[in-house]
Parts: sequence; structure tokens; C-alpha cells
Amino acid sequence: MEDAILDFANYVFSCAHEPHDFRKMIPKVYTKKGFAPLHHLVMDEGRIVGMAALYKTQWIQADHEPLNIGIIGQVSCHPYRGGEGIMRLAMEAVLKEAEDKKLDLLILGGDRARYGYYGFDRVGTVAHYKMSVSTLKHRLKDVDENTITFIPMEGAKEEWIDSAYQYYRKLQSVMYRERENFVPTLKNFFCTPILVMKDQEVVGYFVKRNKSGDWEEWSIDKDAIIPATKRHLMDCLKEHGDGFFVLVPIWRLKECENLQKISAGFRILPAKMMRVLNWQKSLSSMLCLKAQTCPLPVGKGTFSIENVGTFELAYNGKKTSVTQVADENAPTYTKLEAHHLLFTLPGSLVAPPELSPFLPLPAEISSPDYF
Repeated sequence: MEDAILDFANYVFSCAHEPHDFRKMIPKVYTKKGFAPLHHLVMDEGRIVGMAALYKTQWIQADHEPLNIGIIGQVSCHPYRGGEGIMRLAMEAVLKEAEDKKLDLLILGGDRARYGYYGFDRVGTVAHYKMSVSTLKHRLKDVDENTITFIPMEGAKEEWIDSAYQYYRKLQSVMYRERENFVPTLKNFFCTPILVMKDQEVVGYFVKRNKSGDWEEWSIDKDAIIPATKRHLMDCLKEHGDGFFVLVPIWRLKECENLQKISAGFRILPAKMMRVLNWQKSLSSMLCLKAQTCPLPVGKGTFSIENVGTFELAYNGKKTSVTQVADENAPTYTKLEAHHLLFTLPGSLVAPPELSPFLPLPAEISSPDYF
């Protein structure tokens, strides 16, 4: 059955987009035996005609209790069977499993309009800082990059990979990764994990997108970030004549401040689609992370979500809290509106003044963890 699942996924996504080989695209899952139970299959006369998969893991944010989450992937239907409700059956099966397993939230990639039917909205605030020829000429000309070298993580000394794993654990918002699955995870979706070395010692790592060279994830000693940026920029210009983007969530304030100074420009984009299932626990985790990474004023704000409840977000100068309260005057939002309000930059919805200092809440995951 595992061969049939891979064949179906490769066929459907190759027809819809470009040639796909999920064994290479998602090695953390598809290079190992036993992945079939992750998939909910829609069968017709013994053949797969649709499926969706649910990869369960934990999201660790700051010092909060980990969130139990599901990452949805492989949502697909045979190209000749569209319009029969097959994809809907697969999605309903995945959502039922998520509810049965009492997951706290779900993540997926895909079209916002399509997956809005299932309660998902695009969330996150990720800054993309452009490093270009002008960056090299005008902002980095006095930076010494000669002490920095790069080594591909795959095949490197185990003690060096161990050091990189510790840098990963320093990140304040990460998906749980076992040490033995660390490198395969970082290779997901055609990425290459790179060790950053200084004087034969590991001072961090980054995950580069193979085609663009963009840094999709990184954890580097603060004194080595700018020299490593220059070194990688020089490599990109030599390899394909163009620069690259450094991706970083906007709540990593110090890194954003430093990258802003040297970049040729930047843009802020949402990340993936998300659907919250356990609102109180999810909000509590994200607010805890926000307080540990961004200056928050003492205060509180209240809002209500239809068919869920009314919540008070508060910070007393030392710790955060999210509690359910009774407040008939609290502004009320649908679940989709709440996703947009709480986890993205201000748009069509503007938060009440007492709530806005807490927003947006950090809701980004690194692309190597996508499924």
C-alpha cells in the first residue's frame, strides 16, 4: 500500500503542478517504512481516488506547555474524478482524526479560498529581507567574511551535527524534531541544511532553498550572522547571479533590526494556513512567546469568538494569562475572523485598542516542518 500511496501522490501533484517525487521532497516521512497509517484514503473498486494525510507532532513555544498539532498534507483527488466530493471526504476524515486525538491546532498549505470552508485561514508574519548586489557594495563592504566557512550538514561529523541540533533547540518556536530525524527534516521540500563554521567550530546553521538560496530557517551566533550573510550572498551571486532572501518572523526583533540595516529591501508575508481547535491553550502559548520576545505593556483585552467563548488576554508585567470570561460587551468575531485578527498584520479587521498591543500573536512554523 505504501508504494500505491506514493505513486498516487506523485501522479496527482505532477499532473497539477510540475514533476513531483515525494520521497525526495519529504524524506523525513517517505524514506521510512510505516508511513501508510498517516494517510486517509478514499477508495473506489480497490484503487485510490483521493487522500489526505495527518502528521502529528508538538509545537514548542518558549516556556509554555507544548501544543499538540497536526500538519495536513497530500490533500488530493484523481484528476479524472474532480467534482465528486472526493477531496471533501478525505478532509473530513482528517479533521475527525484531529478532533478524536484532541489536537490543539492544524497547519496546512494550499489555497485560502478553498480551505476556508474547513475553518482554515492564512496566518503568520514573516519578514523576507533581500540581500543583493547593492547590499554587498553599500552595506557589507567592510564586513570580514573570511573567518566563516560553510559545510553541508549531510555527511558532516556527528559532533558537528550535534552542535547544530543544540542551535535548533535555542530557537524559541520550533516543531519537535528527534535528533535522528533532524537532518532529513531540514532537507524537506528541496532544501539543504548548512553548517556555519568559524575556526573549525560550529557557530550555527541555516537551511537554504536549493533553487533560490533563501534562508528558510536559521540559528546562528549573533556575531556571525552578518559575516555569514555576506559569505552566502557572495556564493549566490557567483552561482546564479542573484541575491537571496533571509526569512525571519517579525517577533525576532533583534534579528529583524540587524537585517533591516543591511538589506536592499524587505516584505512581510503570511506563512501557512492554520485552524485552531483548542483556543485557550493555543492563545496562551502564543501570548507567552510574544511576552518573552517583544515588549508588552501591562494591560488586558477581551474578545469573543462565535460558538467558542469569550477570552481575556492579559499581561501583568511578569507573566501572561488567557482566561475565559463573561463579557457581553466584548467584540465578537467568527472563527475565521479571529484567525485573521489575531495572527496576521492589521487588514480588514482592526483590533480594539486594549487588545491591539498583544497582536499579532506569533503563529509561524518553519518550512522544513511542512508536510
